Amino acid sequence: MANAIKDFFKKKKLDAKFMGVGSGHRLADSTSSSTSGTTSSASNSNINQTNAKNPKNMTTQKAAEAAIERIQRQQSTNKSNTLENILQEERQKISEEYRMKEKAECLVKEEEKLDKKYKDFDANQRFSCPTIELNESLIMEELLEQILDFIQTNFADDLTLMSVLTLINCNSSPNEESEHRVEECIKTLDKVVSNLENSSPDERQKFSKIRKSKIEKKVLELKGGLEFLVSIGFEVDSTDEWLVFSDETPDIRDQMSYYRDVLNSAQKFPLILDRQTVRLESNQKTQNQDLSQDFFRLSTDEVVREMQTLTDKRETEETLRTKAMRETKKRNINSKFSRLRFRFANGVQIEATFGSNETLVDVKNWLLERMESDKEFNLKCVHEVFTQQHSNQTLKALNLVPTAALLIVSKDD
Repeated sequence: MANAIKDFFKKKKLDAKFMGVGSGHRLADSTSSSTSGTTSSASNSNINQTNAKNPKNMTTQKAAEAAIERIQRQQSTNKSNTLENILQEERQKISEEYRMKEKAECLVKEEEKLDKKYKDFDANQRFSCPTIELNESLIMEELLEQILDFIQTNFADDLTLMSVLTLINCNSSPNEESEHRVEECIKTLDKVVSNLENSSPDERQKFSKIRKSKIEKKVLELKGGLEFLVSIGFEVDSTDEWLVFSDETPDIRDQMSYYRDVLNSAQKFPLILDRQTVRLESNQKTQNQDLSQDFFRLSTDEVVREMQTLTDKRETEETLRTKAMRETKKRNINSKFSRLRFRFANGVQIEATFGSNETLVDVKNWLLERMESDKEFNLKCVHEVFTQQHSNQTLKALNLVPTAALLIVSKDD
């Protein structure tokens, strides 16, 4: 009985809830959509009527439309400005690249000008050769011509000795590269003679022909190289491409041994550098015409710094260089000589030239020969005082090339 009462009231509650939902519709019925459309139209109509009745809403809508239009115009203008800015930036970049390229080319020209200054300084140095009584100081080229004339005049009766003396003495220069080339030439000729000396008559055939192009750079380009080969029995063939050994003597060992002795023991005539010494009193200007006062205006440190600055700038702007400019070697100061100016405490100054490979001991000994006092002294440059520990170092190692001003100070100071 109790359950029946509960079910009755439960059913009444469900019926009441269902009645509150409203009338139902079938799924295929269009009443719902039409009702919805009618409702939407009515809503829009109500809004339009509301807007028509309220002019303030219309003004707000127009203001919003105007604001949107302004924003669109501004965006279009910004796009145009952005394109113009990009073009302007590119023009500035191109202009900057041209400017930096011109600057890099100027730096190269400055460096070349500085190098030419040092090369001219080296080329104007004078030498003498007292060993063969050539006591007049001459520039290297003129002196070598006189040495060659001396050799050809005095050793014409021995062509082998004449050619070796020419090879050793007439290809000389302060340039280390030329000395290396002479050494390589002598080694090559020694090997040629050694092969002929140690070979039997049957084996000699393979050493009796030398292609000229093979030894062109090492031997034939140097004075005396071809003359030596001719003097020991080689001849140039009809094609002018080969050197052919023409001596058919069965036993040539003694002869070749003599040629090797001459080649490896000939005397090199020493060349003496003219110091071109100039003495200046405290109120006297230099009379040396080869070098102006401007040559001494830069201290050694300043010259080194200048070269380092040029090098750093060149590395920074390397990407803007032409191929020829990039192939330019990075060079240090390669002067073979140094013009030194010594200042004494009494104001007297002395200028003299030294080789860049001469040591500080050589410089101090030269000064001692010209000083009235035997009192020990040190040499002081702008950046440091050179003491006993620097004695065996070269001028180049001490950065005293190509020019420097040195103060002579007592060791007690």
